[in-house]
Amino acid sequence: MRAEAVSIEPYGDIAVNLASFTRALAATNLSPRTIQSYTESTRLLARFLAERGMPTSVALIRREHLEAFVASLLAKWKPATAHNRYRP
Repeated sequence: MRAEAVSIEPYGDIAVNLASFTRALAATNLSPRTIQSYTESTRLLARFLAERGMPTSVALIRREHLEAFVASLLAKWKPATAHNRYRP
């Protein structure tokens, strides 16, 4: 059975792209725990952006939005935890 290819939609919301991102992670043979961590981090980012009225469309997210996200992580958690939530 052939899986239908789904690509990243540059003007799509992060949530719209999450299934494609998760599939891409699995295709690189990452461990289930790593995939879970990355998808959880993506959900955290999407929620952070939405709660602050920042763009959630992939094409509109800028460096300053990600820096604000990382700063919020560092305010809550130790640097190593924040790093795990941010790194690709």
